[in-house]
Amino acid sequence: MMGRGIMASRFPELNDREWLYNQYVIINKSCRVIAEELGCCEKVVQRWKNRHGIPPRDRTGKNGDHWQGGPVECKCAECGAVLMRQPRRISTSEHQFCSYKCSGIWRSKHIAGENHPNWKGVKCHCAQCGALLMRPQLLIDKHKHQFCSRECVSVWRTTHMTKENSPGWKGGASTERGEWEQNGGRQWKQSCRKRDNYTCQLCGKVFDKRSNSLQVHHKASFADHPELRSVVENGICLCERCHIGWIHSNEGELFRYRWEQEAIAELMD
Repeated sequence: MMGRGIMASRFPELNDREWLYNQYVIINKSCRVIAEELGCCEKVVQRWKNRHGIPPRDRTGKNGDHWQGGPVECKCAECGAVLMRQPRRISTSEHQFCSYKCSGIWRSKHIAGENHPNWKGVKCHCAQCGALLMRPQLLIDKHKHQFCSRECVSVWRTTHMTKENSPGWKGGASTERGEWEQNGGRQWKQSCRKRDNYTCQLCGKVFDKRSNSLQVHHKASFADHPELRSVVENGICLCERCHIGWIHSNEGELFRYRWEQEAIAELMD
């Protein structure tokens, strides 16, 4: 009670409910502003406000402490559509957009490639048409040839990556295989099928005698060992699943290598 009396004598305005209500609600001053004007603590003003039963003031919209005048008219940086944005939002971002689509289009034009602040591109030329390109140094280090489009990639590959220019070229094995099949290769396959009773030697699947679905695999490679191409002991019958899906896969590479070594040791002695 003594403290309340001292406060009332030092700050008589706080004891006047009508004056405090007018300052806090009508004029819309905060407790901090009123305390600064009176030269007292903010908590003192809050206690007297609660003691007088003064309701909280409206702090929405124009009555808010951070009111900056409401939405401001601006334009979309990409399509130019008229927008209404809060001043605070405009101050934090230089460019405003009406949608994510416009934002993406604008960024692809102004903040992509050489326009990006972290861009470290290097000038180079398309290996096919010679068009000037800008590529990151990491991409240039990874790929020897750079291209401006998929069409240029396709044209360049047909010119530089076919037949003897291909890293997997083995001297035209496909052409030799066709000639070999016409000159005794078909008879070799039939002899292998007859020897294995038209049965896959891995899974045991049986085929009809008139069926060509049973494939014959060269144990010693067709391309690397031409002298063993027509040797019946060098062939083994396999179904398509075991032949293509297993023997000629990465998983069957060790199995295929073992067959080849056994065939070479047995047939070339």
